[in-house]
Amino acid sequence: MSIRAFAGNCQPALCSIASRVEKKGRVSMSGVVALKVVKLKAIEATPETFKEFGQVIGPSADGEEFGPQDAQLDLSRGVPRFYIMHLEDRPLKFSNITHHARVTQCLGSIGGHPWYLGVAKPSIVVPSDKVKEVAGSDGKDIKVSCWGHSYVPPAVDDVCVFRIDGSKFLKLNHGTWHAGPLFRADAMDFYNLELSNTNMVDHTTHDFQKEDGVIFLLED
Repeated sequence: MSIRAFAGNCQPALCSIASRVEKKGRVSMSGVVALKVVKLKAIEATPETFKEFGQVIGPSADGEEFGPQDAQLDLSRGVPRFYIMHLEDRPLKFSNITHHARVTQCLGSIGGHPWYLGVAKPSIVVPSDKVKEVAGSDGKDIKVSCWGHSYVPPAVDDVCVFRIDGSKFLKLNHGTWHAGPLFRADAMDFYNLELSNTNMVDHTTHDFQKEDGVIFLLED
């Protein structure tokens, strides 16, 4: 789905590529920390760089049999919806990030024009998980979504941003946090594959500005 201001730790190799520059806010007389801007360097989306979050799918030859190179979809919990999504005014910044717990999602730009997506690894908590194994070192508590599933909010340092262009699309795993699509153009069209009611019954959002005092700016 589209998230207007929306969207795990990056692999060590990627974190060196995705350099971060933080502008720390000043502490006021009342002790309230001002807004902090975190700048993210975009990573080129490839099957290897994006594997913690989902898949990057490129062209295949006509007649090629289905295999692991194809999008591994789960649309089993509702009626699939495949549509063209028209978006306007999506600048390269965000403070909200979202996930869908019940479905995989595919996003790609019409015409292969460049676009960007902020992401963080899935953090859905299943009953067998132990709190200490999923809560992370930042000590964030497990929360329960209004849709009934439990999750750990993403940490600021967990967020990466990817650049996508050309004849390819992204498949997001269940629960992958995502912010976007974002782009430089005034408007773009995207094809979107999810469920017919994803936006209504499976839309969990974390507000970094409200919860962490942070907004993200993309650099490319």
